[in-house]
Amino acid sequence: MTFRKWLKVEGYYTYNKAYDIFVSRGYDSDKLFDEYCELEDEYANWCESNDINADYEW
Repeated sequence: MTFRKWLKVEGYYTYNKAYDIFVSRGYDSDKLFDEYCELEDEYANWCESNDINADYEW
């Protein structure tokens, strides 16, 4: 399962779109990036626990 599909399954489908919108509205891009990295880590852990190779292709 790709990272993008995992985001959709987990309810984060619009996360990358929301990131762009939040940054354009002046939100702290570093904080948003940190949250995004946490999602990547969560995805990597999910892949590892399900014996799946992580695929970060968009």
